[in-house]
Amino acid sequence: MELLGAKTHIWNDFCQSSIQLLCYHPLFPKAPDVKTVVNSLDISRYESDYAQRIFGFLHPPKTGYYKFALASDDFSELWLSSNEYPENAVLICSLSEWTTRNNFQLSPTQVSIEIKLLMGHKYFIEILHLQMGGDDFVRVAWSLPGMKRDKFETIPADNLSLFIDNSVTENNYNSVPESPACKSRHSHFQSLETNTKSRPVYLFHDEVANVLPHCAYEPSYLTMKEAPRGPKRGYDFLNGYFIPIESYPDVEYKSVVEYYPELANHSLDMMIAKKAAKKYVDALHEHHPGKFKVVKLVNVERKVDPKLGSRFFLEFLINVTGKNELVMLSESVFLPKGSDNLCYPKGFQWNRNAKIALIITLKNQGRWMVHFLNNLEEIYSASKDNKVSLVIYDYKSSDMNLEQELAKRKLPPTKVIVHEAKHYSRTKSFNRAVEQVQDPKTIVFTLDLHLDLPSTIFDDIRKHCFEGRSVYTPVIIRLGCGKTPETPEGKWEPLGFGLVGVYKSDWDKVGGLNEKAFDEKWGGEDWDFMERIVYSGMEYDRLRHPNIFHYFHSKKGMWDDE
Repeated sequence: MELLGAKTHIWNDFCQSSIQLLCYHPLFPKAPDVKTVVNSLDISRYESDYAQRIFGFLHPPKTGYYKFALASDDFSELWLSSNEYPENAVLICSLSEWTTRNNFQLSPTQVSIEIKLLMGHKYFIEILHLQMGGDDFVRVAWSLPGMKRDKFETIPADNLSLFIDNSVTENNYNSVPESPACKSRHSHFQSLETNTKSRPVYLFHDEVANVLPHCAYEPSYLTMKEAPRGPKRGYDFLNGYFIPIESYPDVEYKSVVEYYPELANHSLDMMIAKKAAKKYVDALHEHHPGKFKVVKLVNVERKVDPKLGSRFFLEFLINVTGKNELVMLSESVFLPKGSDNLCYPKGFQWNRNAKIALIITLKNQGRWMVHFLNNLEEIYSASKDNKVSLVIYDYKSSDMNLEQELAKRKLPPTKVIVHEAKHYSRTKSFNRAVEQVQDPKTIVFTLDLHLDLPSTIFDDIRKHCFEGRSVYTPVIIRLGCGKTPETPEGKWEPLGFGLVGVYKSDWDKVGGLNEKAFDEKWGGEDWDFMERIVYSGMEYDRLRHPNIFHYFHSKKGMWDDE
């Protein structure tokens, strides 16, 4: 027996201004905030800033030619299949501006051509509706065979039935059919695939170790002393120990605002970058004549110690005699103040094969966890990096079957710790998760759920983590409401230190996150951790990352049961 009505999936706090942008959002169409059923295709919610998808099967009461009409406030589209399969649906009506409930004459795209439907058959139907402000409604009407073609009546529940997949459970996000509206567009997941690149081949340091002499490197801006405690602490890691990194080419988006330019990396003058690169290339050719040919200068970073000199990170794409593929030469070098000669700073040669443990914690954030796992699967598949693992600390989430979601994907080796508690604690959950990492030579990287990560993330972490010397904490892009990586608008976030790459030995040395001061308190635990990092004698690399995006998201029901 068919169940009457149509399923409605709703995304709250949604700011998308077009169906195209809706399709880019990582939670669409699989993971709505609200699931409900409607018994008529004339719907109002009396709310603002939401998106909804109404879908199911249409059952014509008679055989003949039908016309459809669409009205909404604000935007909407109507898709209809030639049969019961969503993949055969086509756009038959659309509205890109608001109108009133009974006005089907505002735009010629509101009314379909005549479409022949057969009684006894069912047809997949989908309506997408975006509501920003003001009145909110969407109405779908039809003109049945025999009716005047300019007369329309709302499609009732008697002619609708639910799309149901009995093979899956409620919290299985694959139970929702793909949206034909998005399948026809350049969607978020398609764009991710095209931007996901395989891992480059890196030249090992041993192959160029004789190019420069090795030199001691002890930054003058670091001092060993006990961190102050209590309310008088001044967070010196940000005020006194922050040294900006200059980069070439510069990282810049016209639509991403920098509110704290003093706390982010700066643009490195092209002449300074090329001069340092030339010094290294000249030394490379002197020690290995004819072996290496530089194809491209890829990246230069500089961190200036006002008293001692400049630490550079240089990356070149090169040809190596006897090899058929291009190779990445990626080295840290130091230019002492007043000197023209580069050297390799001791303790700052990155480990190309360092193991990385990604650390993620959650409580009832199933929709975003599924997004994270999809993102990670794409990166892992492209990079084929077998030195990466994943540790998940789950507060017994009730909104997803985590074991099932992990089993269906090709992911790095994963360990799950399940803990039941009423309240989420960031400090406790991350500390317990990091405790699962036994090897002190492994880099742990703490993560947030609401991110898009790039395919380069694993080596980005390795390049900026040095055991006993430095940790990596990228500056990410916090997207504005309704914005996506395909339309990056928002701000750089230099004040958040939730993403941190640090060797396990150094995590243990500073004592991890401070559970005593930040047990169930949210905010400040990352600053406290960074303060103890610099007072332990280490520095941190703070770089704007052009491809780590944090999505704007609703905070309703986050972390706790209330």
